[in-house]
Amino acid sequence: MKKNNLPTVIPQYGIRLVQEATIDAPYIHQPAEAAQIACDFLSDKDREIFLAVFLATSGKVLGFSVCHIGSLSASLVRVADCLKAAILANAASVIYAHNHPSGNLEPSAEDIAVTDKLVEAGLLIDIPVRDHIIVTPNGSYTSLAERGII
Repeated sequence: MKKNNLPTVIPQYGIRLVQEATIDAPYIHQPAEAAQIACDFLSDKDREIFLAVFLATSGKVLGFSVCHIGSLSASLVRVADCLKAAILANAASVIYAHNHPSGNLEPSAEDIAVTDKLVEAGLLIDIPVRDHIIVTPNGSYTSLAERGII
């Protein structure tokens, strides 16, 4: 006899991380190295794109994930979307990066607010945020770690 209204079969969910390509992975030790990786992917994009770059304990790049694609001037980033691939990639730390297609290197109030949330969440799950890089189409960058924001 059934004691509750739960279905007899409960669906089981599984998550698989699929590596889309193998790379000859560089190491990141300085913000300029992270900025170069971000520029390589973001410099020609016409809208804001938010990336997570996953690192091993040695600083070797494990890979990256596009967390969010925004509009010409904004990106509403959800913290959970930025962290789920980092967890699945078994990242020791993460560097976030996004572009400003306008060419403005200054972090917005929203950029700083999402960085604060990502840093706090990273500490809770033991995947620290090493930096948040903003890049422009001409290859310039701003490191929030260098600015003391992280």
